[in-house]
Amino acid sequence: KKLMEDEYQLINGDGTLQIIELEDLERDGKTLRAAIAIATGRTSMPACFVRGKSVGGYTDGFITNAAPDGDVEDSGFTYVPTPDRDLRYTGSPGLAKLHASGDLATLLGGM
Repeated sequence: KKLMEDEYQLINGDGTLQIIELEDLERDGKTLRAAIAIATGRTSMPACFVRGKSVGGYTDGFITNAAPDGDVEDSGFTYVPTPDRDLRYTGSPGLAKLHASGDLATLLGGM
């Protein structure tokens, strides 16, 4: 939240930034958390989305690992969403590393 507000001057609720505290939603928060898990394969929070796609959490994302034989593994997640439900930016290292590399500004471009 602080990164988005301080570094990118985004304001919660202004149409460009929406922060949803799942705990405040009680039962609906649990339902939303389950839906996020189905769409991203992640159950840990925070779940950070940019332009409707998950970039992972603050410190972790969806880095793929290439095996010596060229096969690509999906960062150890036991559940990988089906293509029609997948809301991941595959290859994202998480919000903090996207910011540090300058790639977050590119993803946000024009917001």
